Amino acid sequence: MAATITSGQGEAGQWTEEVKRKAYQRKTGAELVSPLTGGDPGLPTRTTPGARTTRSRPPAILGRVKDGSYSEALKTIKGSGDVQAVSDYIVGLSKTRDGDLLVRLKAKNQTSGKIVEAIGKAMGDKAAARELAHLQKVVVQDLDEQAEPSEIVEAICGATNAKSEEVRVISTRDLSRGQKWVIISLPAHIASKALAAGRLRVGYVNCRIRYWEDRGRGRCPKCLEFGHSREHCSGPDRRDCCRECGLTGHQAASCSSSEDIRAVFKALLSGKTVGTTGGNRND
Repeated sequence: MAATITSGQGEAGQWTEEVKRKAYQRKTGAELVSPLTGGDPGLPTRTTPGARTTRSRPPAILGRVKDGSYSEALKTIKGSGDVQAVSDYIVGLSKTRDGDLLVRLKAKNQTSGKIVEAIGKAMGDKAAARELAHLQKVVVQDLDEQAEPSEIVEAICGATNAKSEEVRVISTRDLSRGQKWVIISLPAHIASKALAAGRLRVGYVNCRIRYWEDRGRGRCPKCLEFGHSREHCSGPDRRDCCRECGLTGHQAASCSSSEDIRAVFKALLSGKTVGTTGGNRND
């Protein structure tokens, strides 16, 4: 395209000069990303498979208190010479909801193993220290209705070189036309590897694999599990159960069950293998 600009007047009359405009170039990729909305404000955006990343959490160590109280455990830790030797890598100490000791470490810390050893040595038999793993949930889509959890775990391990004990199937959502989704929990670095290709080969199917967000999906009012609605629920009817402990005869607001009973029920809802707690339960 050319633009006509009047520059002056000569002997033969008015003269002009033609100047070519710069050719229009369509913006692509990162040029379309808005710093506020993550995309061009006037256009819908799509997330490229494997392009999304999660904010990495700083490493942390959990000291599970066996004997005594949190205050005693904290006093023991602060008075330990072994812990003081690695204290430069510790950024915070706090109490968890279950009364255990949470030790927050500096980001990109390579000495977490030494700190776990120091805390374990200081606490002895009073507490068990372990490093917390940053877990991420993913959903494997397009699975056929006969796909087994073991097949999915095997496929993820083959694609990422992960260990089978690091990959845990949380729940399954049955869909129409003989398909289903499976939600999986695994360490964040393994999730990034699995999501890099955007597809996972399970049996004869190239399945889509995406990040899974629990936020906004709510809790099923029938089985009390997260990640699906009542219309897609295939779990037991727990509508008469307490949402905290799973027992009948009272509501969550007046729940007086022990922490052990509550922990077992939460583990049950998350799909872990646990023992029974006794009492009446509608499952």
